[in-house]
Amino acid sequence: MEPYEMNKPLKIAINVFLLSFIIAAWIMMFDDQPQNDSFGWMSLMAFWVFKGIYDAVMSLKNGRKKTALLDLLLTFVALGVLIWGIMRYFN
Repeated sequence: MEPYEMNKPLKIAINVFLLSFIIAAWIMMFDDQPQNDSFGWMSLMAFWVFKGIYDAVMSLKNGRKKTALLDLLLTFVALGVLIWGIMRYFN
């Protein structure tokens, strides 16, 4: 079975989307306002969620079900941390 490959423009668009979360986290964590640090961590958790979903889908398409299950498990952990951070921030 040959590994699944996405077309190049879609792969570039996904990487730019994921990179925007990392850049936003970097900017928010290292600015002068300490209240933005929580937004930086939430941005990193959002990156982890989207990256985990992307990796799980790619693993499923390549036939690696155990790896996809592990990716989804880590995605749910990151999603839980993200939801907890959002709820803590708005309460």
